Amino acid sequence: MRAPHAPDTEYVATSMGVEMGDVPTRKPKAWHGFVCLVLLLGQPQAVSASDWFDWYGITGPCDGDCAFMIFGGKFVETPMDEVFFQGNLSPSEWNFGDSGLLGIAASRRVASLLDNKFQIEAELGLAKRFGAMDEYETWAAAT
Repeated sequence: MRAPHAPDTEYVATSMGVEMGDVPTRKPKAWHGFVCLVLLLGQPQAVSASDWFDWYGITGPCDGDCAFMIFGGKFVETPMDEVFFQGNLSPSEWNFGDSGLLGIAASRRVASLLDNKFQIEAELGLAKRFGAMDEYETWAAAT
């Protein structure tokens, strides 16, 4: 006869069908993760937003926080898994289509977190496809 057990205990048997007894299994609780985080980062301290978050803004001088890019290229018909994983193909071995792309993009650092360990940038871009594909692309992103 089995003894009553706690809900977080399950019975385990071997492959030969012989019960080996109760083996308690514990499910991690949410506070376990918090304790681990505190142990990794040190003692919790009172902090203000300015201690971990810096806002640079979108307007004003760049001061090294801006980037501009002009790019272009031909449409590649060779599947990317062949280019990168299967064939070790050089660009001279790729199959190119009858389309191209020309574009510009601008980005700027707008904020940083944890004393510049993480940075947030805003980006805007415009591109034109030509040849067999005749369309425009625009995008905005925060990375």
